[in-house]
Amino acid sequence: MLYDDNPSYTIPMPKVEPPKGKLLSAEESRKRADEAVDNALIKELQEIATKINAASKEGNYSCSDDGCLKPKTREKLEELGYKVEVGNQYNQSWYSISWK
Repeated sequence: MLYDDNPSYTIPMPKVEPPKGKLLSAEESRKRADEAVDNALIKELQEIATKINAASKEGNYSCSDDGCLKPKTREKLEELGYKVEVGNQYNQSWYSISWK
């Protein structure tokens, strides 16, 4: 007999777990992502406001730091009248904000 209709062995199957949590709709995921973007913008603007306030109290008309600014952060600063410059030197990003 070449083929056994009733095999005496079984192949173990892995236990399949249902997904943890609920799968969100695309609209819910979009809302969640939008909220995260808004929160990140608020946080970055708060950090920059602290730097601007400290610099202006010392009599400076600009502040700068290493790192990148989010595009929306730059847009908001420019809307408020700040001049924003960004650059990259030796693979190190930086930004400068001035108000003179």
